[in-house]
Amino acid sequence: MTIDLRFRTSMFALGLLILPVSKASAADFKFDGSVSIGGRVKGDKSGEAQHEAKLDLSTKRKDGTRAVIELEGESDDDRVKLREAFIDHRFAGDGEKDADTAQSTLVFGQTKKILGLEYENGDKARPLLRRSIVYRRMEEFGYVGRELIVRYETESTPTTAGYSLGGGYARSLDAHLLASLRSAGVDGEASSPWRTGAWILLQRDRIDGGNQFAYALMTSLWRRTESRTTEVEAVYGLDPFESEFHRLFGDKKPRNFAGLKLLHAWRTGSDLDKGLEPITSASVLVHDVDDADFNSLSLLLGMNWRFSKELVLGFNVEGIATNSRLDKAKRAYEESNVGLELSYYF
Repeated sequence: MTIDLRFRTSMFALGLLILPVSKASAADFKFDGSVSIGGRVKGDKSGEAQHEAKLDLSTKRKDGTRAVIELEGESDDDRVKLREAFIDHRFAGDGEKDADTAQSTLVFGQTKKILGLEYENGDKARPLLRRSIVYRRMEEFGYVGRELIVRYETESTPTTAGYSLGGGYARSLDAHLLASLRSAGVDGEASSPWRTGAWILLQRDRIDGGNQFAYALMTSLWRRTESRTTEVEAVYGLDPFESEFHRLFGDKKPRNFAGLKLLHAWRTGSDLDKGLEPITSASVLVHDVDDADFNSLSLLLGMNWRFSKELVLGFNVEGIATNSRLDKAKRAYEESNVGLELSYYF
């Protein structure tokens, strides 16, 4: 029964993609997507090769409203996945975006649960091949990802701050509330300023024997110009797995985690859409703030070769050192990895 439901979902997604195009002008739709081919070798000498394709389809806004669908296929799964399907309404109307006017939008459907910069910005804007160890840990906790969400958001402008407020539902939890605030400014310009942001998540998880309230707070400082990207992010929150375990079998005290991520990338050459982009990134993930010596450390060096705005070859070398609560002096390096990926965006 599970296989049948997933197959129906994939076919429904393809139907949504194909049928409207056959009945309307192509000018009524916008297509975006990417194709990525690459591989990764890990510290335990295991390796994997993978290719994936993503396709985004959005309708032209009519009376401020549009529909968006995102499909994805991967080499290790022969199914087409419907990653996103949502409707958003822009209260400013159909016109072109005015940089000096805040754009307010109401979003409803299956879409990103945004906590921090790495989820607010898409894959194309992220210099790294994959998300940092801090975000990968939050994905395990269910603090970021894609869920059924309703969200009201206002974008930042050069003179006004942006904010969002929303909530959602997923099978693994009852509900969540998520709010954010971002300082004034516009990214991607030569004169783009330093900006700050804060996200707060309140979440109710289902656990054995009842429910558990979870939370996370993310603060960010960043500057993103035409040629350079600098990010400093810190997160603090509840570890839902350890807290549930100690509630059932231990001292019943909650366990909190913390993380810090630093990133700097800069594009070289006179044509910023071509040339080299060196990357450095460091992260610290403290698994238990009451036992800060129990942690994971990450150092990443990378290079993006930009052949054009659409074609990018990325190379990342990431060293990850993790200890255990029982033996903090000994670190394991099995999570370290070397990755190579060629991506084409259209």
